Amino acid sequence: MIINKLRIDNFRSYQEATTFVFEGDSNLNLILGENGSGKTSFLSAIKYVLFGPRTFGSDYYTKDYINWARNEVNFNSSKDSFEIHLEFTSNEKLYEVTRSSHFSPDYSENLTVLIDEQLQDDNSFLDNLSFNLFNNIFFNGENISTLTSSNHELGKFTEKLIDVYFELDVFKRIIKDTESAISKEIKAVSSDEYKKYEQQLSRINQKISSYEKSVSDINAEMVANETKIMQVNSDMKKRNLLSDKEAASAQKDLQHYKKQLADWNQRLVYFLKTDAHNILHFKTLLSFENELENTRAERSQEISRILNGLSSGETPDYNQLSIETEIKIVKSLNAVKALKSNSQEIFDVIVKVESANKQINKLQKRLAVSESGLKYIAFDTNLEFLNQQSTELKHNLELIETKLEKKLHEKQSVINKIEVEKKKMLENQLFENALNEKENLIAICQEYVASHSNKVFEQVALEMETILKQYLLRKSNLVDHIEIKDYKLIIKAGGSRRDINSFSSGEQQLILVGLIFAVLKVAEVKVPLILDTFFARIDESQQTNLINYINEHMLNQILFIATDSELTNDKINKFDNLNKIYKLNNDGYITTVKELDANKNN
Repeated sequence: MIINKLRIDNFRSYQEATTFVFEGDSNLNLILGENGSGKTSFLSAIKYVLFGPRTFGSDYYTKDYINWARNEVNFNSSKDSFEIHLEFTSNEKLYEVTRSSHFSPDYSENLTVLIDEQLQDDNSFLDNLSFNLFNNIFFNGENISTLTSSNHELGKFTEKLIDVYFELDVFKRIIKDTESAISKEIKAVSSDEYKKYEQQLSRINQKISSYEKSVSDINAEMVANETKIMQVNSDMKKRNLLSDKEAASAQKDLQHYKKQLADWNQRLVYFLKTDAHNILHFKTLLSFENELENTRAERSQEISRILNGLSSGETPDYNQLSIETEIKIVKSLNAVKALKSNSQEIFDVIVKVESANKQINKLQKRLAVSESGLKYIAFDTNLEFLNQQSTELKHNLELIETKLEKKLHEKQSVINKIEVEKKKMLENQLFENALNEKENLIAICQEYVASHSNKVFEQVALEMETILKQYLLRKSNLVDHIEIKDYKLIIKAGGSRRDINSFSSGEQQLILVGLIFAVLKVAEVKVPLILDTFFARIDESQQTNLINYINEHMLNQILFIATDSELTNDKINKFDNLNKIYKLNNDGYITTVKELDANKNN
């Protein structure tokens, strides 16, 4: 599908009939304008002409739809109607669709469709256009936070995207319609007992759905909480900060070292007050050692005289060995040892004092840095709070999972009872055959959806991973691996799973863009992409990556809708081949459109 032309007449700020033409050699088009210039009206016009009342979820003209349409007439105009004309090519056929709303005397709506210039009597083919298709070709960067607010919302977006482009929604619709038909037929012949069990099953399913959503939400919270904890730990490590627990331990150590320091200082003062002044004087020790040496020399002389007497035949006088000399030697030895011992003890005390001082200074500095650094960490990211929250979430998850398990057992019990009642009702052979045929149809569709979706999940995830890692994301380590399981987008980096909320808003936008591009490439679907406020959250380098990817790989028609500040001239010049550039201006009342030369971007 390629949009060739759009004409807007008397709709919102487009008072005069205004035509946008997108035919050309290139599929890349830009629509520029400041806020309030008519960009959103451009999108609403396409939605209105294709879907009419279905934009409000109805097949007929509801009061809300009529009131909406009435308010879309240009307020400055005297006319009581507006008209939108759209031309597009699909499957090599030219479609011309014109829808107009009139308000006098009552509301009426006219719709004409030409296919290859042939007027169509039956316009019901437009009903086959999936409204989800429009929602999926229109990507609004400002709504990024809605799609990534939870894994549930992201899963719904992924499911719609894949189901529409791979036509799985057709089979799901068949399953739903067939189940509805079976339910009506069974109710027609159902017993009171069967109806009671059906109502009970409906209530159980509602509870199960509620519990499953709670489990999904809690798991998402747990992942987000773990991510916050990792971020806080990382931030604290960078700032050299202490957690509350670590700070308490550091304070305890600080008090311990202060007490030790006081004890050692007291010990040191005691030595200094007593005999430390003598110990610290080298002469005192030296005099003791000299006295010891002299006494030993004296004893040596006495022993020599005794030996000389023996050699000359004299009878030795052993009394010459003075006991006083030995006492002197022992006293001198003890004095030297005591002095050396006391000196070493004082030295040890001094070393311990210095060590305690070092530890105290180190801890005081760490605590001071931590105290000032913690001012920059908000309460909701406080580790103690986050860890407590994680514990509570785990507890809540266990409770919900227990309730869910009980309900699943209860559901199976009721299903068994329903089957018993159903068999009682299957007395009519024709009814049984019809029921079996429809159940076979459901089984075939379910088998197709299951087998085909798994294959699609694998292909899309692989392509998405390639697009993000090789083309779109600036940091290569942001994403290691991507999986899609049961429409749930699983992103892994550094060996662990990352919740999409752990990425910046710009990275989130690129991840969703990567998903859309991957689906379009794998599905080989040629639909126009209408991209509004597309660059708002993406930094310069990633904008360049995105433009380069579009230049090299995108075959789909693209309509970029942006403000002048978002899509500046230097960015526009990076596009290889532009088809059309339209500039919207609004004086506060009326939108005027000017076509710029796409070959002269400035």
